[in-house]
Formats: sequence, structure tokens, C-alpha cells
Amino acid sequence: MSQSIIWIDKTQAKEFVLSKDHTSSSIILHQAKPERHDNHLDRIDDIRSEDLKHFFEDIVSRLTHVENILLAGPGIAKTLFKNHLEDHHSNLAKKIVAEITTDHPTDPEIITLGKKYFETHRVKH
Repeated sequence: MSQSIIWIDKTQAKEFVLSKDHTSSSIILHQAKPERHDNHLDRIDDIRSEDLKHFFEDIVSRLTHVENILLAGPGIAKTLFKNHLEDHHSNLAKKIVAEITTDHPTDPEIITLGKKYFETHRVKH
């Protein structure tokens, strides 16, 4: 089993998987669908919500064999993703150990942040 750091915003998600021997990473780009020309404000939010659900499901499909998940990111996308997991994938939601607000760090900075969090809080593999 391994630990995963997921850095997420509304345009992309980066997953960094930490195991005892190595670190791997992958990037999941949010391919937003072109907005429909719809003048009804109540439907615009529905369209955006549905689009985010597809993005979140792309992320979920790549989360395999993960023991602990650390969520990080600059805005509310990480919270929306956590809520999505709680509503649709409760087994994965239980693996979330923390949600950390970060700006747009480099990949090595994200890995360092995750390692430090897991070591400081003694979260084990």
C-alpha cells in the first residue's frame, strides 16, 4: 500500500504516490466541455457541476491501492472533490487524512509537503 498526495484545482489534478522505495506521479487534466449557450442561470450551474463530476471520476479511476490520501490545492476544488468522494466513494473518502490549502507549488515542493505531513503526523504506509 502507499500514500497519495493529490494536488487539485479546477483545471488539473496531480497525484503523487509515495511508497517506501519510490515516488511516482501522474497529471489528470480537466478537459472542460465548451459551455453551452444557455441563458437560464439555474442550468449553467448544473452544467458546470456535471462537468466537475466527470473530472472527479477521472481522478477516482486512477486511485488504486492507496492507503492514505492527502488533499492539497489553492481553492475549493479540493473540498468539492472531498465532498464528491463522501457522496459517491465513501471507501476512498475514509482514506483522506487531511486537506491542506496551498498555492501553486512545484512538483518537488508538493512531494516535500506530503512527506513532511506524513512523517509529522506519523501516518504509516
